[in-house]
Order: sequence, then structure tokens, then C-alpha cells
Amino acid sequence: MNGKVAILGKQQPQYMRVNMKKLLEARGHSADILDMDTRNAADWIEELKGYDALITAGEKFPGVVFDGLAGSLRLLS
Repeated sequence: MNGKVAILGKQQPQYMRVNMKKLLEARGHSADILDMDTRNAADWIEELKGYDALITAGEKFPGVVFDGLAGSLRLLS
């Protein structure tokens, strides 16, 4: 089952995130590279709703973000 993936982590070089996106898309997933410009967890929840999976390349999430996304995220293969 394919899904929609958010790739986060401005701490990592852009080429790494672009390569992750290409790899995911080659496997049939939809992927977006997101730069979270705010540290406000409520904004993150709204931005990440609708994604099935998150890849965090160095980004640290407050626990409240995962609580707010409960039931939205799923395991992708």
C-alpha cells in the first residue's frame, strides 16, 4: 500500500532530502519535502495532517505533535 510521506529536517543537506524523495517516489509513494518554519507544535500538527508517514532527518518533534497525529500515521512498506 502506497502513501503520502512528509520529509522534514532542515538540519540535513537538501540533496539528501531530495534523494530520499526520489527513492520513495520510485517505490510508488507520494513525498513532500517540508521546511517547518515555526517551533509551534500546533502549526506542525496542522501542516502534517494528511500524511501517512514522517521521515525526520534530524528534526526533533515535541510529543504533542505525535499525539495530535494519532490515528493519521501508518506503517508504509
